[in-house]
Amino acid sequence: MWEAYCQVRSICSQLRGNDITDSALSTDSSMDESSETLSAKDVPTGSLHASLLELRRLTQNLLDGNESTVTIIASSFIDEEVLEEQVRKLSEELQKLRELYEQEQEKTHNSQEEVLQLHNQ
Repeated sequence: MWEAYCQVRSICSQLRGNDITDSALSTDSSMDESSETLSAKDVPTGSLHASLLELRRLTQNLLDGNESTVTIIASSFIDEEVLEEQVRKLSEELQKLRELYEQEQEKTHNSQEEVLQLHNQ
């Protein structure tokens, strides 16, 4: 029980981003050698409960942070899909304009040839 309590405190400390464990955890760790002889009643129920609640809160904060990250990424993918669709439509329009331009060029060329032929007659 004591070891589990120390591990919960250690995980909470890591989730808070503390590189150095808090003083209470250091005190707890210093008792690790004698922890084998400690029983469940040696860990105050309130302390274990409070540590587990803190672990739950920190874990939820982590999950909430990941949800916003996922939302941002999903939004980026949606924006990317919208942009890809716009690029596809613009490419299609450009292709149609090229075809029209080529047709007009051909008409102009044919008209010029007709004028030359008429001129040469």
